[in-house]
Amino acid sequence: MGKVLDYLKKDRGGTNFNKIFSKIPESFYETAGFVIVLLMMGSLVLEELLNVFFRKELYIRLFYVLGTIGILFSILYIISRLIRQQKKIEQSEYENKKKVKKSVDQKTGKVKVIHEKTNTEVPKMKDLFRGHIWDFALAAMLLWSCISAFLSENRSYALTGAPFRHDGLDAYFIYAGMYVCAKAVKSEKKQIWMMRGMMIAISLLSLLTVLQVNDSWVQNWGKIGDNITGFEVYAAAIYLNTNHFAYVLTIGLMAMAGLVIIEKKLAAKIAALLLFALNLWALIINDTFGSYIGVLFGIVFLAVITLVKDQKRYKEVIGIIAVFLIVSMIMNSGDKLLSKNFDMAYQDSKTMDTNDFGGSGRIGLWKETLKCIKEKPVFGFGPEGLYDRLYEAGLQNDRPHNEYLQHAAFLGIPGLLFYLTALITLLVYCLKNLKKIPMVFITLGGIVFGYCVSAFFGNTLYYTTPYYFMFLGLLASCNEGKQKENSHE
Repeated sequence: MGKVLDYLKKDRGGTNFNKIFSKIPESFYETAGFVIVLLMMGSLVLEELLNVFFRKELYIRLFYVLGTIGILFSILYIISRLIRQQKKIEQSEYENKKKVKKSVDQKTGKVKVIHEKTNTEVPKMKDLFRGHIWDFALAAMLLWSCISAFLSENRSYALTGAPFRHDGLDAYFIYAGMYVCAKAVKSEKKQIWMMRGMMIAISLLSLLTVLQVNDSWVQNWGKIGDNITGFEVYAAAIYLNTNHFAYVLTIGLMAMAGLVIIEKKLAAKIAALLLFALNLWALIINDTFGSYIGVLFGIVFLAVITLVKDQKRYKEVIGIIAVFLIVSMIMNSGDKLLSKNFDMAYQDSKTMDTNDFGGSGRIGLWKETLKCIKEKPVFGFGPEGLYDRLYEAGLQNDRPHNEYLQHAAFLGIPGLLFYLTALITLLVYCLKNLKKIPMVFITLGGIVFGYCVSAFFGNTLYYTTPYYFMFLGLLASCNEGKQKENSHE
């Protein structure tokens, strides 16, 4: 690492890297990361508007454009951290240099030189990486993904993804870019605005479900009304599958629940709670039970850690739980959709050994995926590597519909272990420092936890997973700097 920094610092006849980075204000990185993340959220709304008014689809292009910007920013940000730390080291070494004092001996007339040292401790480059186990674990997972992709039998799919999912190695780098972009945001005010941005974007998407269910409202809207009712998949907004929309709804709902807790103004709390009710309604209509379970467990987790952190917030916790129960009971009072799902899940759990069709066919997928993991336990089949393997086994799907099994099958068991190491070490750190870290990180923990529960029944996808890694990146900065908990308006 020292040789790399020495190379960057050398002036080879032009402006060297050190001079360039010294001219970039520190605020640039936070602002740039914040803007990139919000633009990625805004792309959801733009895609909805294009679909509603012009029946145009643009998201895959926006994903790659904004994702590439995110990757470039991440490289810039990481280099800037290294150079910044090197500057600190050089400054400390300079301050620690021996100070020289001269005095003249009156008898001999000779000059005496007295050396003194300061007590300033010199930092080291490794200090920059201390306390970031989760970052290194995720970096190791990404590196392992590269090896796995290049060893894959279907390298084309591994590198650029299957035609429908677009979830190859190139997408993995975009997920990493979104993680770093969000991690660069240290201001609590901006972190909360990211949660608000997600709330607004997802709520606008959920309006499509509202209008589709009440299609009589849009009958006289002409072409716009036809576009709304004629979306490719009912109750899936801009997504091509109800499950896919539900994965992002899980993130959005947990962000809204978090805002109910941390917003200071009563009007903002009420607005977040009302939007939570609207989006929960849309999720139940969506009928992706795994995501509903994710929100259920996420709410319980958020409630517990919030009360442990600050018992004075019990009113907000009660409000969230009450709205969750009321909306669920109202939506279940008609066709008993939730009751049927709970009963089906219970029955499937009892017959997992013999019923491969349980969980909408997930049980059979999980069993076959476990066989795949045993076949290639080290580097796996590569990203999208099960495309042919599962179809050959007679299953009508190319994914295990369980992100943890997916990671193990695609990247090998080490890839899964790297990922779990990141999540577990981050969780342990937050729980150990529950009383110290600002409340905003408690709510971010709720978002990540809710998604991780829903991930037992879901897949990674190019238009869902970036939003998870944004909030994981925000949470990953929980041990950096001293933030003021009440700094936002």
